[in-house]
Amino acid sequence: MRYHRKLYYLLHEFAEMGFTGTLYRLYYEFALRSGWFRFLDQALAKSVLEWEPHITLDEWRANRKPFFVDNKNPRIRAFLNELPDNEKQKIIDIAERSLKGDIYCFSRWFGEYGMPIDWHFNPVKRTLWPDRYHWSKAISYSKAGDIKLVWEVNRFPQVYYLVRAYYLTENDHYVQGFLEQVQSWWKANPYPLGVNWASGQELAIRLLSWIFALYNFADSNVLTETDFHLILKLIYLHTHHINLHIDYALYSVTNNHLIGEALALYAVGTLFPFLPGSARWQKKGWNILTGKGLQQFYSDGGYCQLSHTYHRLALHYYLWFIRISELNGMTIPDSLKQALKLSGQFFYMNMDPTSGRLPNWGNNDGALFTPWTCCDYLDFRPVTGSIWGILSNKRLFEPGLWDEELLWLKGSLPSQKENCSHRSVSFPFTGIHILRKSASNFLVFRCGTPPDRFGQADQLHVDLFYQGHNLLPDGGSYLYNDELRYHAFFMGTRSHNTIRIDNSDQMLLWRRFKWLFKSFARLNLANWEDRHLEGVVEGFRYLTRGIIHKRIVRWEAEQLVIVDQISNNDREEHLVTLHWQVDAEQMDWDRNPSHPLFKMHTQQKQITMAIFAKQFQEVIPLEVELLRGWDKDEHVDGWISLYYGEKKPVYSINCSVKTSSSVEFTTIITVPWERNSPEWKK
Repeated sequence: MRYHRKLYYLLHEFAEMGFTGTLYRLYYEFALRSGWFRFLDQALAKSVLEWEPHITLDEWRANRKPFFVDNKNPRIRAFLNELPDNEKQKIIDIAERSLKGDIYCFSRWFGEYGMPIDWHFNPVKRTLWPDRYHWSKAISYSKAGDIKLVWEVNRFPQVYYLVRAYYLTENDHYVQGFLEQVQSWWKANPYPLGVNWASGQELAIRLLSWIFALYNFADSNVLTETDFHLILKLIYLHTHHINLHIDYALYSVTNNHLIGEALALYAVGTLFPFLPGSARWQKKGWNILTGKGLQQFYSDGGYCQLSHTYHRLALHYYLWFIRISELNGMTIPDSLKQALKLSGQFFYMNMDPTSGRLPNWGNNDGALFTPWTCCDYLDFRPVTGSIWGILSNKRLFEPGLWDEELLWLKGSLPSQKENCSHRSVSFPFTGIHILRKSASNFLVFRCGTPPDRFGQADQLHVDLFYQGHNLLPDGGSYLYNDELRYHAFFMGTRSHNTIRIDNSDQMLLWRRFKWLFKSFARLNLANWEDRHLEGVVEGFRYLTRGIIHKRIVRWEAEQLVIVDQISNNDREEHLVTLHWQVDAEQMDWDRNPSHPLFKMHTQQKQITMAIFAKQFQEVIPLEVELLRGWDKDEHVDGWISLYYGEKKPVYSINCSVKTSSSVEFTTIITVPWERNSPEWKK
């Protein structure tokens, strides 16, 4: 029976992938296991590794194609020199530590990779990935932990700190340090051996980081002919490899991987036209970026991967594409500009203006392609402001640290400010709906079934921001490829503020990132004047076809009222659990099973949450569980992860009832607005 069910799930997966996707995935798995990829890479190596550049460093310096970075632009140096002293010192400290092998990972914590850097080292588990096997074999080695902890240093995020430290100090030892790391990388990663040749997107990010460094260090006396030719050869090899294997991203896993790889092809083809194959790469990259890549953006401004982090990464890729194109005489299609502008509006409307944060929605793998500002990783003002500045030539925010990104991309800052305000709004195609009491007091309601595969099992989840603090947060991600009980928790319904049935997820997690039995959700009502939303979801379809969950959200003067109506149409007994995840400094509760009252303390304020359940108009007792940072017997609860590889304990409230009938939960959150404040009057 177990094998029959597995075959059933496999056929269900094929049906969701479609004919082309299934066919290519089968080819990819065959090529991976049969040695076909090894054969292709060996053939490529024979031709590419023998190639030697014929252009000299001086010739390139004199005739290099325009890039958005101009190392002679005094505005960037002036901006950096005007930063607060502590921020300038932080840039220099991170750059200095990177030269000693301590890399600032995921814009949050330092990983010690050794000196010289061990490019196959996991600094958390202190284990090594194999480096003498073809990448198709090396990537299957799972004992070394999360591969992303190895790939992070291989993305060369330190480049952006080395360049900024170089601008601040004019010290050539940052240039020398970068060149020595490139030499070390090539020595440790002969083509095509090891995991650092396994992902086209990882190659693309590394390649683009090297291009950024090359243009910024171009006029340094430390840069030699030998260094220049090595970087050119690695650029050539990386681009060939991406071009050879991009079909996987094109046909099987259409997401930001495709956009990043296409950008690499386009950037190299445009900026290095003397490389053999450059015209072909430029055309291929352009066609993907203006075609299938652009199709990943939704008509309401959302993005197909249902993740703010992945959305930001895709936007950064496109901002590079726009600027490289503009500087090299290419006309960007209006449809692309419109897609990015809608994305900027989407971010702005989801944003807490005091911190620049968005809800921690969807998979969050720590990706920040260009860490070239002093803003926190969670701050989305740099990318949002850059979209406005490049497409509208207007400033979206008041002057601040976030301006540095636009300065790198454009070379100047707009003088005119756009007149925008945060308001209640719905993004129906993506399934995100925002109710605001004021700019920094708002909730985000997740309700809608977009056409693409889901990132997380989060339908009817509610995020609440109170005075700029994300009081009821989304869980995040933590790790993708290690401590898998946490991966399942963060992907699943348990890390979201919604209803669970029988302690199960709304959909079936079939593979690490693959959901089956899509949940279907729709927004029934959006009354902005009365601040009233209603949504319904049919989920848990792999368990039963009889469960319908309706959520009603009403924001009244001092109270947020959330009513959850669960219709049990199959009349079988189920454990129904209402879950709330609370990021508070302290929490108390009265342990009344019929009317549990929770007192949440945050920002020197007390917020109360009252919960009760009814059946047939009668209040019924609840089984109540309050946990914080729980990890016991494979049971994980009460955690959020805002930064990849780092988790934080929070309070988790679970109110459950076992029933074969329908049940209704009511949650009343009382917020202490200051009397006569705009929020209180509303």
